[in-house]
Amino acid sequence: MNHIFMAYYGNADLNMLETCLNSLRMRCKSAKIFIITDGFKEQSYIANKYRAEFLKLPRERFKDRRALLKIEELQYYMQGCSFGDQIVVADVDILFLGNPISAFSYGPSFDIGITTRDYKYYYPINAGIFFLTVNKKTKEFMRFHVEQSTKATWPPYMKFRKKFNHERYGHDWTVGQDFLNVAWQQRKILNDKMIAGLTIRDLGCRFNYCPARDVIGEAGAQDKILEMYAANKITRSPIA
Repeated sequence: MNHIFMAYYGNADLNMLETCLNSLRMRCKSAKIFIITDGFKEQSYIANKYRAEFLKLPRERFKDRRALLKIEELQYYMQGCSFGDQIVVADVDILFLGNPISAFSYGPSFDIGITTRDYKYYYPINAGIFFLTVNKKTKEFMRFHVEQSTKATWPPYMKFRKKFNHERYGHDWTVGQDFLNVAWQQRKILNDKMIAGLTIRDLGCRFNYCPARDVIGEAGAQDKILEMYAANKITRSPIA
């Protein structure tokens, strides 16, 4: 079974959410869309229109721990999946230009699929979207992910957080992206010494094109998106 796992909270831009889900359903007809949320008045309408399942959680669970809550709930969600199921973990500020499930048949198989940027940046991976094949290895990976995001003890992860001063965000932001960046850097050690046989594969920017607006500006970013889409090199791009 194919799954799309998302989080929507704090009465974020509803037009953005609808644009995201509309573009997703146009290209991905059958996957189960599952969204954790703190609730909003249009929830039933959105759920029915796009065949999305919402899990409403108490608002206080999101306070100062939005990023951590997302991966906690992802780990829990995986417990109800069957081995071999495929999960796309995505932000809601995405415009889908193709079916994200196609990432699982794009080249060799993998346990975890990440997407590196096509340009040099402070951290190579944008975690707006990543991919999981459900099995014992990815369940252990997510257990370790939640453990370290809750209370870091893994030296490479602690060093990365400190390097970019991301500790100031606590559990609210960047813990997911930081961990994926370190997992990619330490993939050989993870495979050899921590989670035997774990395959983390780089899918490149095709499934997650996110030009750096802080580097090339808003207009430059828009031009790059149009250029890459015209060349059929991307299947996803940020809305905002």
